[in-house]
Amino acid sequence: MRVRIRIFASAREILGKDDLELELPDDASVATLRETMALEFPALKRSLSSCRFAVDLEFAPENTPLSTDSDIALIPPVSGGSSSP
Repeated sequence: MRVRIRIFASAREILGKDDLELELPDDASVATLRETMALEFPALKRSLSSCRFAVDLEFAPENTPLSTDSDIALIPPVSGGSSSP
């Protein structure tokens, strides 16, 4: 199956794109997606372990099944921001 993944923050900077499409097995899960991305994008491999995936607008555990209709996002840890006095 072919899935589309939206990319955010530092992962977007590493990959140089806002989204990507990947071919995955029909029985793919978030874990399968993480493994496939580590193989396809070596520059991202190191940071993938600290990234979270959201599926259909909710953070998803590794065993979450995926489908071609899944709304998938790769979300790296975010730091920074400002505090108000």
